[in-house]
Amino acid sequence: MRFVSVTHYYHWSAELFFGFWRAYSSLDPSITSEGNTILPSPRRMIFIHIDADHWRDYASMNQWVLRSSFPSIGLEFSADWADRANTKRLFMFDRVVLADRSAAMHGFNYLRTQRTASEPFALPGSVNWWSTIRSNVIQASGLRGDIGQGTTSNPVITYISRQEWGRRMLVQKDHEQLVEELYKLRDNYGYEVNVVSMDKLSRKEQLQLSARTTVSLPPTIYVSHLIISLPDTDHDGSPRKRSHIFGMDEAIPSVNGHGVLLSRRFRSRLRIHQPCLGHGALRVLE
Repeated sequence: MRFVSVTHYYHWSAELFFGFWRAYSSLDPSITSEGNTILPSPRRMIFIHIDADHWRDYASMNQWVLRSSFPSIGLEFSADWADRANTKRLFMFDRVVLADRSAAMHGFNYLRTQRTASEPFALPGSVNWWSTIRSNVIQASGLRGDIGQGTTSNPVITYISRQEWGRRMLVQKDHEQLVEELYKLRDNYGYEVNVVSMDKLSRKEQLQLSARTTVSLPPTIYVSHLIISLPDTDHDGSPRKRSHIFGMDEAIPSVNGHGVLLSRRFRSRLRIHQPCLGHGALRVLE
């Protein structure tokens, strides 16, 4: 795998790891909604251009996702690759999945989406392909792997605030208006509304909340948590196949990447005041 550094939750989990598993899972078109698969777990990941100090992110989410997905996986880095090369011996692997970010940028899906992880979606595969990873990660946080399934449960709305960060946050009065409107949904319709600062939650608490959330309002830095949310379903209850990285059905964007991402399952049930959520209502301070 050719990267210089992947010390960011998005680049590791929502780009590299996401795309890798989409490619590998294409070998099993029968993955179930519970994530059961006939594929053996990967034995090792090899990074020939990264040393061992340049894959962990500051929030330690990369480690959580990898170790909970494949507890026995081994990691090798540039020094290990050099050790192999210095033996002057040939090494044979049963099966190899190659990841090259630069090569992916020349692909058709990347040109449409600007997401390297979109390239493997040209391959066949099960509509439940991500359930294997999602289930393992969620169970490691203490919840059932099928949490969030069904369409009759009460919607869980989560607004991830950055108001205490001091940068790339909403204008304070717009933040207050958004929170006020969200609490109206709670008070008038009984929806569960969470207004949180993720940096104040443990990794376990972040993943549990993301797994339960059906409508997410994240700043761009926390969009990666959407890979833990349950994918949308068709009317017959089966997961909908998607060709883009996060599979959320609608975005009402504001400036600088902030927006509202709505799950189709609950969009028709939510009564959100458009002036609060539309263009111009959520202004961003740099």
